[in-house]
Amino acid sequence: FASRILKDKGIIELIQASMKLRKVTKNFELFIAGKIDTQNPSSISYEKIRSWESKDYLKYMGHVDDMNELYKKIHVAVLPSYREGLPKGLLEAASCGKPIITTDVSGCRDVIVNGKNGIIVQPKSSDELFHAMKKMVLNKKIRLSMGKEGRKFIKKNFLIENTTKDLIQLYKNC
Repeated sequence: FASRILKDKGIIELIQASMKLRKVTKNFELFIAGKIDTQNPSSISYEKIRSWESKDYLKYMGHVDDMNELYKKIHVAVLPSYREGLPKGLLEAASCGKPIITTDVSGCRDVIVNGKNGIIVQPKSSDELFHAMKKMVLNKKIRLSMGKEGRKFIKKNFLIENTTKDLIQLYKNC
């Protein structure tokens, strides 16, 4: 999970899903990377995060400058957000060959083909999130396959060279 630490980013559902997953398997760690935005009414408190950190499988990393290093350590990117623009973190994760679990909201669903480069769940559903996480944790073959597909998807749809060409063409036709 790489995002601002806000309720609206689905962090509560992520914690709930991870607690359910822990009852099924101990073979995972949850890395939470992001800034606590104390000015936002949806912010999670430092105290709440400290209580989560008491779980041996959860690691709060704070703000991470080098996302490439983080993506080398993880197997799946999770962003169970309630709403997004176009989430840069999911673009970065997919470009690094990581499968995605995210929600069926505008922006998030634009980065994923459900079942091909990741899994889409309903927002605010810790149960669906749990099942998606369980599927990814218990099946390395799916993780690797979806990660490869995600990289292909990003190269095809989001390369800056292609975006620039499309934008130039748009300007020429206006």
